[in-house]
Amino acid sequence: MTARKRSKAIASSDSESESESDMPNTTESVSKRPRKATSKAAAAAEEEKAKKKLAEYRKLKSQVKALKKQLNEQQSADNDEQDNVPSDPDHIPPESEEENEVTLGLAASIRRISTVTTKPTGQSPLLAPLPPPVPSRSDSAPASQAATTRSTSGTPAPTAANVSAASPPAPFRGGVAPPSGARPKAEDYVDEVKELLLDSIKHFSCYIYTKNAFPSDTQQDTFATDAWKAACNAREDSSAVYELSDRMKRIIWARKSNARGDVSDEVRSHTASAYGFRDGATSSNQRHNVALYSKLIKDGAFHHKTINEATGKAEGFAGHSYISRVIRLAFFGHGNTRTAIGFRFPDAFNPIPTQTVALVLTVVRAHIEEWSTGRHSAIHFSESEFAGTYKGLLEDLKGWVEGKEDVWLNIRKKWYRRAFTAGGGVMAEAGHSRVSRSVLDSAREELEGRTGLTDSENEGADGGEGSL
Repeated sequence: MTARKRSKAIASSDSESESESDMPNTTESVSKRPRKATSKAAAAAEEEKAKKKLAEYRKLKSQVKALKKQLNEQQSADNDEQDNVPSDPDHIPPESEEENEVTLGLAASIRRISTVTTKPTGQSPLLAPLPPPVPSRSDSAPASQAATTRSTSGTPAPTAANVSAASPPAPFRGGVAPPSGARPKAEDYVDEVKELLLDSIKHFSCYIYTKNAFPSDTQQDTFATDAWKAACNAREDSSAVYELSDRMKRIIWARKSNARGDVSDEVRSHTASAYGFRDGATSSNQRHNVALYSKLIKDGAFHHKTINEATGKAEGFAGHSYISRVIRLAFFGHGNTRTAIGFRFPDAFNPIPTQTVALVLTVVRAHIEEWSTGRHSAIHFSESEFAGTYKGLLEDLKGWVEGKEDVWLNIRKKWYRRAFTAGGGVMAEAGHSRVSRSVLDSAREELEGRTGLTDSENEGADGGEGSL
């Protein structure tokens, strides 16, 4: 009995267990539903939070972009204030650059430019390092001109004039200043100022050609100021002149490297034929060109009149016929007497300044260097490469003419006459405008019998023309 009761009790217990297991877990089910709802809300909150962060990120990114743009504009403006050239250009286009002469007898050397890679031979002065640049002075002049020429008075010099610190600022076109960081241009200003700036650039270029092809920063500033004054003073109506701002100076300065490069570009194609360099990639042409190059650069032989084939010695310093030809091509054009700078400023080039000769020789030297490998390869006529060569050649010229300035003056006068007439100019001879002594004496006798106060003399029917 006891066993049966125990068996029933066990069966009853198992049945209750099965019954309980078959019943849904109400508590667990209830607890899971709110948990699912909480998970969706959290996901939605996270999504909303992500959207806000994305919007904030985009906003910050936009702000950073705007700040970067503003920073770049400011840096560009700062660079423009420090940069005196268009990105010279450093052009920009490549910057560049006849006759029985009296030999003054001083052997001179031409300095080797820094781009030369050929092996040194012997003790040629060409391999000697260039002397350090001497600070330029706006009032300095070569010794060859100090006592005998009017080198500074001939250049278009400004007068004290009407330009002063009290002058009004130059008005911008449309009355609106260009955006910050924009490159200065003459077109930024009203037509009146634009024309003055363009005229100033012509004066500035003349200073580069005739005073110093590679001026210091101080002298460059002086050139720009003087050029502006000269342009203003050349106006018929000088009452409305404007202050020269730093921005306007940069417009004028930007012409510096172009002015030098124009000379180089104008004559480059003529140099090869003038000295006998050969085009073509044949080995014989290359050998010829390398040998010719080496001969021309030795002791500045390229600008001498001749080279003694027996001794190899150059004779006739600065006497090569190509010099006067380059002067004509570069400064007196091809018959255009209206625009060529030599005709625009004749007094500045008469006689040809020593500084102009030094620039011409520097340009020719650069063109010869372009053949150093046997094949022609154009070289950028930049200040960093050729300022030292220019200064060295200028010192050579000044040393060469020391004590013989009168001879040098005559040579430079002759170069001017040839370039002027070959370019289309007509030299005015004083004798052509004068009468003979006999005609003058006869005219004086006629004058003695006149008072100039009567109307009895025949002045023609309309009182304007006399009979012949």
